[in-house]
Amino acid sequence: MKNLSGKIKDLRTQAGLNSKELALKSGLSPAYISKLEAGEYETLSLKTSKQLSEGLGLTLKQLLGYLGFINN
Repeated sequence: MKNLSGKIKDLRTQAGLNSKELALKSGLSPAYISKLEAGEYETLSLKTSKQLSEGLGLTLKQLLGYLGFINN
């Protein structure tokens, strides 16, 4: 099973975004996205999760489900 960083990178790639585009769309810094994808974070705050979901074009529930934080 992929870790958080791998799953975020997969979602970003599926959305057709590079890391700078995801940062712009989500309101997060490019440095944060880079660190997230490098595996420097093991969890996400609810606020950050919401921002990422918006940047990826997903609902918060879809993102959290894909990341394994909630079950359907």
